[in-house]
Amino acid sequence: MVRKRAREGKPLPDTPEMKAWRKQYMQMSFEEHVEKLRELGLSEEEIAEFKEVWLKERKELKKA
Repeated sequence: MVRKRAREGKPLPDTPEMKAWRKQYMQMSFEEHVEKLRELGLSEEEIAEFKEVWLKERKELKKA
């Protein structure tokens, strides 16, 4: 069976594993994220872009 690759920007299915990952992700501090992103080889520019998105997500989470 051939599996289609998820398009960039398209949300992944909301499986129990994804819910557990999302919960862990949202509890991480920004410093923990930066450490992981550097391990993955992201540049400082890419990390700065990530920070913008991360801060927006945190703000929206606090509103809910």
